[in-house]
Amino acid sequence: MKFDTSFTITAIIAFMALISPVVTAIINNHYLAKQKSLEYLETRNQVSSQHKRELFERFLAASGAFVALPIEEQIYDQQRVILNELSVSGCLILPYFGGDDRKAIKQFLDGLSSVNKVQKINYNDMSTFNHVIFPIVQTELEKL
Repeated sequence: MKFDTSFTITAIIAFMALISPVVTAIINNHYLAKQKSLEYLETRNQVSSQHKRELFERFLAASGAFVALPIEEQIYDQQRVILNELSVSGCLILPYFGGDDRKAIKQFLDGLSSVNKVQKINYNDMSTFNHVIFPIVQTELEKL
């Protein structure tokens, strides 16, 4: 039995020419699907981060107005609007915190609701905000 090498080589080349585009397409599609998945995750993370940043900016703007309020004086309607905005923005950022941080912020927000009842801002509320709440928010913002 005689082997014709020219026919064998030609047959191998023809077979590879038929299989090569199929294999290349499968590999390309696999990597394109992975790339699209990564792009989707990146876009999702960016949107989530932007939303979170906007909520924190809203909270910080409201807290800036809160810090400027006079302590131990009668609360007027304009100041009540500031307190309400701080309460709302605080509730919006609350889900983004873990255990102890969430408890501290919730306790502070509960104290704000009691401010509306007593009609005066307590020095402890300001102190709690400056020494407890602001560092918690700052730590969370650094994660973004």
